[in-house]
Order: sequence, then structure tokens, then C-alpha cells
Amino acid sequence: MRYLKQFILILCALALPASALAKVDFIKSPPFHIKQPVKAVTSSFDGLTFFVLGQNSVLYMYNDRGEKQGETTVDPSMDMISTSGFKKANIPEFIYLTSSKTGTIQKIAFSKIVQFDLSGSPFIGNAEAKVAVVIFSDFQ
Repeated sequence: MRYLKQFILILCALALPASALAKVDFIKSPPFHIKQPVKAVTSSFDGLTFFVLGQNSVLYMYNDRGEKQGETTVDPSMDMISTSGFKKANIPEFIYLTSSKTGTIQKIAFSKIVQFDLSGSPFIGNAEAKVAVVIFSDFQ
């Protein structure tokens, strides 16, 4: 009899809906406008970069503050966009564009170019060179 009561008690506990009160907190960033109608939007895995496929067949790249980082023209039939990769885990980042009309998929690799102010830094070679190889090191 004792086991039967425990069994019924366990069945009742399992049959009760598992619910919890939860609160959701939203943080909205201010909106910004790219001055072009948008076909599709996606973001990088870490959310620090997002990509906008414009109606004008241009792929725009923005940082999380809404500052444009770059753009490139794409096939006008492309109407969907997705991303893969995670730079911090050394997984290469790619953008995938898809045309629902033609069934075409295009893979786009990208890399961010960073400019440094090298004025006043020690250098070897021509100070007016168009390309600089910058080495970050710690001599102790």
C-alpha cells in the first residue's frame, strides 16, 4: 500500500505542468537607416557584425553600432542571406546569398581591414610605402 501511494504521488507530480514565472528584459538599440530598401538581414554569430542585402543589389556590412564597414555589389536575383563561422573560435566566416528564383547559392568570404596610425612609430624601409607590415610584439 505504501508503494502504491508513492507511485500515485510520483504520477501526480509528473502530470502537473512544469511552469515558472519568467521575466523578459528587452534592450533596444536606436534604429538607423541605410537609405535603401532592404531585401534581407542577418548577423554574425557573435552579433557584432550584421549584413544587409539591399534592393539595389548591394550587400552592406555594419558593426553593432550601425556604422557601415563596407559594401559590395551582388547578383540582382539574390534575395536571401545567411552567415556561418565564428572568428574567435578560428572557424572561418562566410556570407551565403541565395536566389529563390534561380536556385543559385553564392558563398562570399570577407576579412576586415584595419588601418593604423603609424606616425611616430619606428620603421624600416620607405616611410612613404603604400603597404606596411605591422608586427605586434612584447620585448621584455
